[in-house]
Amino acid sequence: MPIDKPLQHYECEGCGEIMIVQEGMCCVFCAYGDAPCPQAQVKGVGRCTDKLH
Repeated sequence: MPIDKPLQHYECEGCGEIMIVQEGMCCVFCAYGDAPCPQAQVKGVGRCTDKLH
């Protein structure tokens, strides 16, 4: 995932499913991942929100 901009959608290369950001989340990484996105990690916050980016 790019560090300079959040991904608002992602198409899975395996199954083709398109994941879209959930309301209140900053990016698909935070919405579907098990760890905060790279920008949240750099800023030292444990929970990411749409206001982070």
